[in-house]
Amino acid sequence: MGFAGGAVGSNSYSSYWAGAGLSYKFTEQLSSRLHATLSEDDFGKNNQFGFSVTYQL
Repeated sequence: MGFAGGAVGSNSYSSYWAGAGLSYKFTEQLSSRLHATLSEDDFGKNNQFGFSVTYQL
C-alpha cells in the first residue's frame, strides 16, 4: 500500500510526503511488516523506515 501528497501555504510554504508499506504472513502466528515514509517541507526533512515482526501465542 502506498500514499503521497503535498501542500502549499502562505509565505511560500510548501511540503510533500510519500510512503509505502508491505506485510507478509508466514504462518497463522508469525508475520512481518516493513514501511517507509519520506517527507520534506520548509523546515527540513523527516524520513522514517521501520520493520517489525509479530508472533501471537
